[in-house]
Amino acid sequence: MWLTEAEVATRHGRPWNPSSVRTILTNPRYAGHAVYQGKTNGKQGVWDAIVEDEVFRLVEAKLADPRRKTQQGTDRKHLGAGLFECAKCGSKVRSWSGNRYRCPNGCLTRSQRQIDTLVIKTMRERLSRPDLAGLITPKESERAKAASEKVKRLNERLERIEADYDAGDIDGPRYKVSTEKVKAELARARLTQVRLTTRSAAASTLSAVDPVAAFDAAPLMIRRNVVDALCSVKLSPTPRGRKTFDPNSVDVVWREHP
Repeated sequence: MWLTEAEVATRHGRPWNPSSVRTILTNPRYAGHAVYQGKTNGKQGVWDAIVEDEVFRLVEAKLADPRRKTQQGTDRKHLGAGLFECAKCGSKVRSWSGNRYRCPNGCLTRSQRQIDTLVIKTMRERLSRPDLAGLITPKESERAKAASEKVKRLNERLERIEADYDAGDIDGPRYKVSTEKVKAELARARLTQVRLTTRSAAASTLSAVDPVAAFDAAPLMIRRNVVDALCSVKLSPTPRGRKTFDPNSVDVVWREHP
């Protein structure tokens, strides 16, 4: 995991694992939501959120996507697979054995780790500049806006059901039926929201109070989206037998924005 490779320790000084990262990404307190007895209570906390609510909801929806459980092999494993380009022929490189990128036409085979490290470092430097605000404006379609509103309404309905149960207005069986029905509908709505608002995830990261921190905290899907929104990455082949990494063989070309 890149956090461990970058020597970023957990609170207890242990290596990172997917479970600990998922716990952080799904913790509503980081989005400024108050939590009581393990559940959000619909109120804002008295602390400052460290992640935009829209980003938190998108990550939450992505992690709740049922395809992650049934088609785990479909998610991208590396930052540049299907995203970075071969500088020689223009094809998108693919993941290859031994943590490498490979041009589908055989133009090059490159080590993935050093390339990703360079691209992430370059992205952090770009995201730290003060000219990001308004660089990319979210262009949500009417369907995307409707999906976001539906997710919001269903979350509010869940909170009302839980409040009614806590107040004794509904019994256990009715609570179970009601919550299961709403949660099933919410899962479908979140999946639709993720599919329709992927592009806006990049804009949310760019407009965050701390874009670098937002990028670092984002899952791979959103980080890839941010990279694709800001630049194209072209990989050149290196001479056979060369063991040292040549940063000049990785060309980050910034996109022009109005």
